[in-house]
Amino acid sequence: MASEINVAKLPHDQELGSPISTESKEGSIEFEYEDRLPTEEERKTLRLVADRIPLAAVLIAVVEFAERASYYGTSGPFSNFIQRPLPKGGNGAGATPKGTQLTPGALGKGLVMATALTTLFSFLAYTVPILGGVMADTRWGRYRTIVYGTCIAFIAHIIILVAAIPSVIHDGKAIGPFILGLLMLAFGTGFIKSSVAPLMADQATVKVQRIKILPSGERVIVDPAVTVSSIMLLYYWMVNVGAFFKLGTTYAEKRIGFWLAFLVPLLVFLFTPIFLVISYHRLVKNPPQGSVVIDTFKVAKVALEQTGWKGARKGGDDFWNSAKPGVIATTGLKKPKSAGWLHWDDEFVDEIRRTFKACKLFSELWPSIYPAGNFNPIFIIITAPFLNFVLYPTLRKHGIRFGQVARIVAGFGFGTLTMIVGAILQWQVYETSPCGYHATKCAIGTTVSPIAVWAQLPLYAFPAIGELLVSVTAYEVAYTRAPQRMKGLVYALVLFMSALSSALILIVSPSFKDPHLIWPFVGIGVANFVCMFVIWFFFRHLDDVEEDEVLAIGTTLIREAFEESVSLYGAGTREKAASRRLPHAVEVDMPSPLRTFSFVLLLVAICWQWTWSPPPPPPSLPEGTKWADHPIPLVSTPFYLTQSTDAFTIGASEMALLHNVVIRGFNSIYLQAPHIEQNSSKDFISYALTWCRLTIAHRNDEVGHLFEDGLLAMTNYLSIVEANSTAFSSLHLVTLMDSFMEPFAQHFGKDGEITEILDLASVYPDQPTLHPAFSSWVRRHVMKAGVLDGIPFLYANLDRTFENGIWSDWPRIPRPVEWAGISVGGAWNAKVWRYGSCTLLGGKKELEALM
Repeated sequence: MASEINVAKLPHDQELGSPISTESKEGSIEFEYEDRLPTEEERKTLRLVADRIPLAAVLIAVVEFAERASYYGTSGPFSNFIQRPLPKGGNGAGATPKGTQLTPGALGKGLVMATALTTLFSFLAYTVPILGGVMADTRWGRYRTIVYGTCIAFIAHIIILVAAIPSVIHDGKAIGPFILGLLMLAFGTGFIKSSVAPLMADQATVKVQRIKILPSGERVIVDPAVTVSSIMLLYYWMVNVGAFFKLGTTYAEKRIGFWLAFLVPLLVFLFTPIFLVISYHRLVKNPPQGSVVIDTFKVAKVALEQTGWKGARKGGDDFWNSAKPGVIATTGLKKPKSAGWLHWDDEFVDEIRRTFKACKLFSELWPSIYPAGNFNPIFIIITAPFLNFVLYPTLRKHGIRFGQVARIVAGFGFGTLTMIVGAILQWQVYETSPCGYHATKCAIGTTVSPIAVWAQLPLYAFPAIGELLVSVTAYEVAYTRAPQRMKGLVYALVLFMSALSSALILIVSPSFKDPHLIWPFVGIGVANFVCMFVIWFFFRHLDDVEEDEVLAIGTTLIREAFEESVSLYGAGTREKAASRRLPHAVEVDMPSPLRTFSFVLLLVAICWQWTWSPPPPPPSLPEGTKWADHPIPLVSTPFYLTQSTDAFTIGASEMALLHNVVIRGFNSIYLQAPHIEQNSSKDFISYALTWCRLTIAHRNDEVGHLFEDGLLAMTNYLSIVEANSTAFSSLHLVTLMDSFMEPFAQHFGKDGEITEILDLASVYPDQPTLHPAFSSWVRRHVMKAGVLDGIPFLYANLDRTFENGIWSDWPRIPRPVEWAGISVGGAWNAKVWRYGSCTLLGGKKELEALM
């Protein structure tokens, strides 16, 4: 006989979700539901769990990792870069000589300027988020704010890297771009940091509590606040993973130089735009809502007018309720307003009330100086997963409430405990040190206290736990209790409290000296204990069940949207119901990230084109030094001889400069070939082949010449011996070059092609468009040979001191391409270009094989 089916009759607002049948003790079949609001009884008895963290939130977490890694990696060497001069005997890039204990340095501006600039940078990095939060809430939206911050920070990293180039440091021109990059980086990171955590939390699909049945059969409640807490722990975990890069750049500045210490963070930062692009179509992007600040002031003004100053001093629900439109409709306004002036609803007033309560809580956080410089990302990285996957779920499983305020109070408790341990250890150091209460600069005996290193473990572990309990919970409070239109601003205020905490440490740090090092621990411990007591006494009501009501079941609009989603998309499909956008959570039409970053790269290239130029070449060679100015003589430019500025003279002059590069290449090969040893012939063959390709590219743009057969024979021979350098014969190579030297010299010399161009001036009138055409032809000709080989060869045979340096800026190749050719291409095959007649910076040098 079939069992009787008993369908539970639920209120209308709970008839949601897909029925899952379970057999009762009486044999009847009952139905449980997913995706429905829990009953009051279920909220008291079922445990809370977090929802899955969406992939979009994980991708944004990677963005935060890249941004924090670049931030800490770049800012770590700032102090040494500014304060100390270049170490004596170093490599000129700021690194110290091997085997020494010297400190890296670059600018040598002293401690005062270093302290001023680094303090300014830290202050801006924590205050600019307030501006970023306002712009994200009211104008740009969170995603666009992050994109704008990324663009600014990307340019800042490039500028800082340019300031660390050794030649820029030696010329004394690094301080200007460094300060500009420092300020831009502070603004960029401020815009990013104000929106990353809120954007991650926005991706949570659960906005109200829902019943869920686990595979084990256990019924649980998927809770939005618990989900946000899990997302914030992931966010903070990524922050501290990124903080490890500070250690790497510290070694880079000491071993290699500041250019590497600033280059590595730039490369890591490139993950930021990459993952922003990847996550673009996956993200829920809440659009900006306009200026909520004005509406907030209006609400406060109405409440003040309705209750008077006495009501304002008393505060509480009566003060805020007086500004609700529902209450005003009954009591009326004491001061009439124009039509349309009052356009908020009752729930907006409740949001403002909760926001002010949260901000009052944040005002008590700025003395949270419990870490006292003992931050350790290792313990944070270990502790965060423990809290998220072990401690918090265990407490919820046993019905133990550990609310937001309770967590913050516990965090201050760990801060107090840290300072107690620190004071005891410092007292022990004084008692056991050979120098007693002057242990810091002790020079007697072993000079140190015999206290074990393991005894200091609590000074690293306790602050890590306290930081997670205070900071992460504060971020959670900022997001969950602030209205949608103020989440970015309120979150930024939490960051500002951290800035005040750091500033307080900076103020009191001069007092940290013998014989009074115990008292800073005592003072900070007392401050933490007082904060712990004040927060619990005045704010513990925020953990009450009534205060958690909105966090658990959402506002009326969110509940209605949730119920409408389930009814529209069908019961039992949590993913479909979650995919329905809640109020103000719709996709917005934003500029494509690819277009945005392409525009920024174009802007950087344009700025580079006008600002970057290679360093000046070294002085000329001493007299009598063998150089590549024979057997084929160099060609003087017509402009240098006549000072004429017509298009044909300038065009012929640019042609002469290019011919001189080819001539120097020919001469350098011809003179060095007899002296090339077998073990270095491979690099020399590559150098000679590059000259052949450059010359052939020039020949292909013109009619046939008598030297073509000899040039092709030389190219074929070098191509053959390139695969087997042991078959290389310098005598055979010189013989091949002798075979076409005369016609080659005639064409590339003063009486060849250059004279033909000058003769055109008598046939054609001056053409203003010819000059750009000549310059463009020269650039195309050089580029044909390749960026990584043709351009390095060009600069390896380009004498910028030629004709008193009047052609030092020739050729006018785009600066980014020029930089890539010199820096990347030059470094890539440095062994090849050493056979050139000039340094890559444009100065004459003695031929390598003749040294």
